[in-house]
Amino acid sequence: MIFRFAFKIRQRIFRQTYLSWEYFDKQTKIQKLIQPAYQSVLRTMAGASFGEDCYVSPTSHVYTTRISLGDKSYISGGCIIRGTVEIGRNSGIGTNCHVAGPIRIGSDTMIANNVSIFGFNHGTKPTETMKSQPCFARGVVVGDDCWIGANVSIVDGVIIGDHSIVAAGAVVTTDVPPWSVVGGVPARIIKRRLPEEVNVLDEMIGKTASTG
Repeated sequence: MIFRFAFKIRQRIFRQTYLSWEYFDKQTKIQKLIQPAYQSVLRTMAGASFGEDCYVSPTSHVYTTRISLGDKSYISGGCIIRGTVEIGRNSGIGTNCHVAGPIRIGSDTMIANNVSIFGFNHGTKPTETMKSQPCFARGVVVGDDCWIGANVSIVDGVIIGDHSIVAAGAVVTTDVPPWSVVGGVPARIIKRRLPEEVNVLDEMIGKTASTG
């Protein structure tokens, strides 16, 4: 009976740790107790600020200089979060992601499991070992209403426009225009998400502006 009770508690804690979106509809009593305590520690030790009803898995590793989460955003279990990170409202980071800021993630954005986002890079001069060269950081921006698929890598300096989709396994090395679907290594535009008539309207507006 003791083991059964222990495994039952473990199941309740770890389910929402890794299926973190369930926290907002099916909060367990245990998670209700854990979250305020963990968020209090992160405010003190990781420069964290939180909107209303946020969730950060207690099995995540948050070592930020500053991090902010908007209302109803979450970070799932196994994630490593460091540097400076800003997350908008109603956005989520899936399990086992590595997010190294400076990073800005918009609102209503989904980041799947095992995604790597690095907002810095190493020097690569051939006259010195790369390990000995200083890092530089331009940062990464992921817009509003984006879907970043599993196992995606996003490198320093990239801006992913609003409403875009990055297919699973892609390596994003250049900016992604809004309303785009990209995939591959390196990632390239596969198609636009906007209906054809909207694209035509965009072209008409562009032509009017250029002749006006």
